[in-house]
Amino acid sequence: MTVPEPSVITTRYEVSCLPADHAERHRFALTVERCRDGLWEVSNGGFVLDFDGRGHFTSRPEYRTDLKTALARAKEGAPRIVVNGWTVERVLADIAARESS
Repeated sequence: MTVPEPSVITTRYEVSCLPADHAERHRFALTVERCRDGLWEVSNGGFVLDFDGRGHFTSRPEYRTDLKTALARAKEGAPRIVVNGWTVERVLADIAARESS
């Protein structure tokens, strides 16, 4: 029996406004993840986001959509993430201030 070539399937995307090497990027990121039904959902730290951007503890079919729409929702929401009072803009300003000094 010949073993077939492995297949590779993308099942998750990370969407963030912070640089890829920033230590807190994962906290300021939304995740777009493929569900078992083939649709995609957007989440943030364990909360699944509905179409209004509100977080819910459980995944529900009505929060899922096609990949294009899910990525668009994540890109729209990523700049608005706030963690412990820190906005994305504040973190980016802090990065810029450190680089200029």
